[in-house]
Amino acid sequence: MGRSFQRHKMQFDLVILDHTYGKDQRGSDHLSAQQVVEHATRLRCEGVLKRNGRVFATHIAHEGNPPHPELAAFASQHGYEVANDGLILTVSNPNPIYKFYGSLGIGITQGFIDPASGQLATRATHTSGLFPVHSLPIFEATVDSVNRIVGLQDMRPSYLT
Repeated sequence: MGRSFQRHKMQFDLVILDHTYGKDQRGSDHLSAQQVVEHATRLRCEGVLKRNGRVFATHIAHEGNPPHPELAAFASQHGYEVANDGLILTVSNPNPIYKFYGSLGIGITQGFIDPASGQLATRATHTSGLFPVHSLPIFEATVDSVNRIVGLQDMRPSYLT
């Protein structure tokens, strides 16, 4: 997970992970408490999470997890926090890494991280879904003949959304 982020020199202020299963359960289609601990630890060790970065757990199942105060105490001991209903987080970044200025041409325009430069790049193409080799897809937009966006796909991998 972290190698792509490291290669592109990406660091995060905030990471949100699902925490469906409790500490005595095995994760499969969703993460368990132990897997959340492992991910949070690895993100910190690999430098993907900024020094003061925060990890939050959400999607807590009632079955297998203790009541919120107990789970919050466990999480605090293991380097993450438990989200609650109504929680609002504000992340401020005065220097965003990627900005897109310009216009989209008629047809298909793709946005992706160029592997050679690590920068956001765009290109016009006739082939939907086919991005340059080793690039990190970000979006694909389709513009009609009167310059309306008729299709916009978020192409980011799930770990970036």
